[in-house]
Amino acid sequence: MWPLRILDFVADSAVRVMAMAIAVLMFVEVMVRMFLPDYILTWQEEVARSMLVYMTVVGGALALRDREHFTMPMVLRRFPPRVRWLVCLLGVSLVLLFSVVWLLASLPWVQSSANTFTPALQWDYRVVYAAFPLGALLMTIYGIVLLIQQLRSPEGLELGHSEAESAVHAD
Repeated sequence: MWPLRILDFVADSAVRVMAMAIAVLMFVEVMVRMFLPDYILTWQEEVARSMLVYMTVVGGALALRDREHFTMPMVLRRFPPRVRWLVCLLGVSLVLLFSVVWLLASLPWVQSSANTFTPALQWDYRVVYAAFPLGALLMTIYGIVLLIQQLRSPEGLELGHSEAESAVHAD
């Protein structure tokens, strides 16, 4: 499905760019403090903090997409396949429910922050707080995709695990 591939590309790229930008901004801040102690930068910390918020919520949605959130595969593998399928279906459904509630709850919260501004750059806080409905929307989209995959798969989704876990199990 090409719209989902475009969304994946944009979200992955955004997280990578924000991570690099945060690292550069923090490096510049440290260098300025070390070599130009009389020169004070106030804006870069605000930008880095805002990017960190966006990176966290978008990264959380990407972790859901990749099924990298905390699971207990050792426990789930002890269940018979049908029970494991139902438990995974329940888990995906609960994550989807949480993301929908989060999305609905975050929209009024963003609106309530109107006419408040960040100290250094005077950005409207709605720009910063818009990260929450964005992350919730991404999690909802990825949750729907996972739910459809779970329902279509008679044996259930492959249990998510990190590459580090794969390396341990390969030994």
